[in-house]
Amino acid sequence: MTTKKSSGFGAVIFIGVLVVLAYIFLRGGGGGSQDLNEYYSLLAQEGETSYDLIDTAYAAGTINYETSLIYKTYAAFGDDNLPAEYSSDVYAGDEANWVFAEIKQNFDTFSEETKAILEPFTLRPDDPGSYFNLQYQAGAY
Repeated sequence: MTTKKSSGFGAVIFIGVLVVLAYIFLRGGGGGSQDLNEYYSLLAQEGETSYDLIDTAYAAGTINYETSLIYKTYAAFGDDNLPAEYSSDVYAGDEANWVFAEIKQNFDTFSEETKAILEPFTLRPDDPGSYFNLQYQAGAY
């Protein structure tokens, strides 16, 4: 003898989810829609990012490879050490991810000076020598 399982509970869950989704949709997407619109407006910006300006300088021979990575790191963190000619308010998306992947891949080939400059930016925020901790101790946060 087989017993038929009741699907009533599943139907209640399904209807509940539909009601919640309809409520969110009718309210305009909830609290996150403004953030999403701001993100889309950032993506629509035109002009050169800091990374573009730095790449142009590197391609022209104005700066060397290691300096380009240092400047890109400064740009990623909004650090005041980034020279003004490479600063841009145009949103750069996820370009910082590529910069840090490149730094990680090539770190052992860098000069000691470059390693010393970049190392705080590569450490976990809770590390005493990390950029975040050094800025926090200096009262920047």
